[in-house]
Amino acid sequence: CRLEGVKNEKQPEYVARRTEDSFKSQLQRSPSPELQRKLDAATINLRLIKIFDSAKIYLNKCRWVRRWRSYELSIDSVNGINLPDQLCNSPRIRVTCAIELQGENMGKLPEMDLSDTIQWTSKNSRWFYHNAAMPKEYSKSRRLTKNSISLQIVTPDEKRFDIGNFAFRQDELVKKVVGSNAVTFEETFIAKSEHRKPAHVVLSIKQDKEKTQKRIQDQQAKVLKDVMSVSLSISQFNDDNLRRSLELPPLSVNTRFGDMTLLHAAVHLDDDKLVENLISQGADHSAKFNGHFSPRELAMDLSERDLFKHKETHRTEQKEKS
Repeated sequence: CRLEGVKNEKQPEYVARRTEDSFKSQLQRSPSPELQRKLDAATINLRLIKIFDSAKIYLNKCRWVRRWRSYELSIDSVNGINLPDQLCNSPRIRVTCAIELQGENMGKLPEMDLSDTIQWTSKNSRWFYHNAAMPKEYSKSRRLTKNSISLQIVTPDEKRFDIGNFAFRQDELVKKVVGSNAVTFEETFIAKSEHRKPAHVVLSIKQDKEKTQKRIQDQQAKVLKDVMSVSLSISQFNDDNLRRSLELPPLSVNTRFGDMTLLHAAVHLDDDKLVENLISQGADHSAKFNGHFSPRELAMDLSERDLFKHKETHRTEQKEKS
């Protein structure tokens, strides 16, 4: 049961679980003190792997938890609709748009009578969250790619036809947002028929500050709960009689998970109570690994970033007003 080898094995939890199961089977067939000792070592090794694997995931989330943003996407108007030949003479054709964001069906816009330019002034906005700092391994691909607006026409007998589609990546879309004002832009629907001219859609997008703040607070609370579960797992491991019987050293409050400790996580979460609690337990605010910031340096860097961001936001808002 060696701590150093935990992070270097391929799929360590799977291997450790198979090893534990193997010793259990052998012990049932042929009990012996030696097999029991090996089973105990395999069991405690599996517990360690679970602690370290979950800790790396949860503590890494702390790095980008404050980078969540909420965006409001509005469909303002559609123009240049060309009906299919079989519907050209149909009376009372209506138009709507079906919206998919992050792989989820976000419903349809209110149906409007067909005209050269169709405008929506209400119930035409949808919201989505985006985190530009989120590593790919934590983000499902659908969050980036499964976003689309489908242009639909509705006949008097309630038959629906998709006549165009605009698909987009949300990470590309949010790059258009600068400052707090809405950005308006036009996109082209990909027509379902090669012989039909494509229609166009006018969209606007802006960051929603209130929803952004709420999202960050919710995510901080969620990640904090995960970090506390790591702290609890460490305490349970240290109190484990099996660990004592194998004479393994306890995990300390300064245990390194990748290049972070629990104190690094508490600083990222901006949780003063947790920071004070960890320091009272002996957490080292000067601990740094592989050239990364110590908790103290991290706190200073984040404070400077927040101050700079506040100044930039104020400068942008003043510029927009003028």
